[in-house]
Amino acid sequence: MKRARDLVIGRLGVGGTWGSIGRVAAFCAVWVIVIGLVVSPRATTPADRDIEADIPPSPVEYLGPMSRQDFTGFLPATNTIPDSFRVAWVGGSETKWESRSVPGQVTRFMSTFGGAPIEHDAYTIIAPRQIDALRAIDAALDDRPDALVVSMNPVWVSDEWSAREWPNLDVAEITTLLGDPMLWPWALALTAPEDVGWSVARELSPVVAAQARLNADAQSIIDALDVVSERPPPTTVPGAPPPAPAGDPRLPVGDPSYFWLTQEYGPDRIEDSTERVALMLDGLVGDDSVARQLASQIADKVAAAGIPVFLYPAPTSPDSFDNEHFAASFANLQSFWTDIAAGVDSPLVHFEIESMTAEFADGEGLVNGGFIDVVHMYDTTPFASVLAPRLCAQWSAAFPGKSCA
Repeated sequence: MKRARDLVIGRLGVGGTWGSIGRVAAFCAVWVIVIGLVVSPRATTPADRDIEADIPPSPVEYLGPMSRQDFTGFLPATNTIPDSFRVAWVGGSETKWESRSVPGQVTRFMSTFGGAPIEHDAYTIIAPRQIDALRAIDAALDDRPDALVVSMNPVWVSDEWSAREWPNLDVAEITTLLGDPMLWPWALALTAPEDVGWSVARELSPVVAAQARLNADAQSIIDALDVVSERPPPTTVPGAPPPAPAGDPRLPVGDPSYFWLTQEYGPDRIEDSTERVALMLDGLVGDDSVARQLASQIADKVAAAGIPVFLYPAPTSPDSFDNEHFAASFANLQSFWTDIAAGVDSPLVHFEIESMTAEFADGEGLVNGGFIDVVHMYDTTPFASVLAPRLCAQWSAAFPGKSCA
């Protein structure tokens, strides 16, 4: 206890008594509540996030965070269309990347189901881990959709420790881990005291809950008041060593998997993008203690949802299968999901184990099947044309007498 008291005293600069510490804690709590009553900001909405619009424009609502500093997590769906058939989408960048969107293009092939307008809510983030996908599914089901579509990202990484790209979900979606006894070990391992503090503060104060949007608003005000038109060049000290490089120039920026892959294999081994994905697939199917437990949790959650759930492997480029390592790793991944699907006893849940790439990637004029790299497509329309009929067939089986139009 003395060490705890000394730590608080050192960090907060308060007096040396428990009474002093208590007064500071009470002041902080009161301040959080009062500032929330004074400012009383509105809740964060999807319009507050810097989400690139779909091309062509689509009515899909994107609910995932775009910034690692946005502790709001997945936003609740706004349900803008009365009496609609609501479809929740869960996936990574293969589902929504820049202006390219799978659900956005699916809207071109079906607009109603059973006469009701279809409303699409996307719970997507870039480079999700399996635990992030589980949190996205949890958030989606909390909004009570009529159907759920899950892209089983082929590069979901199993290394939950080194690839913590979305620590803000540890705050916003904290109940995903704390609410399930099977996930309590992960709750203890991944949930830091500061995550709990942020979560409590968000519940007490709307100012804290809206911090990402308010920070952006404050920054825009500061930028507007900045009267310095030209900043002086940085001062260099004669004889000083050159600045350290930002990172290995051979590696793209932005994928959290590079960290653990570089440590595990070195940059030379992962310079080729297809080889990188193959190594990530190996990491997913090879660590049963992590990957299988989380995949089973995903399967259990969707099986208990009571709505049609369609899970499919994200399409991968035809050229990637020319890499023997990738082809073998993808086959192992299919076996992995086949085992997981075998444990699901629900007619409402469908695992599409086979890749749908071959059904759309041989179109005339498509280079590499229309893929930019292993999982990102130039145009998601060909894939959407294959996926949409499958979804309609599943929904029609779950709701006899209804069909898509």
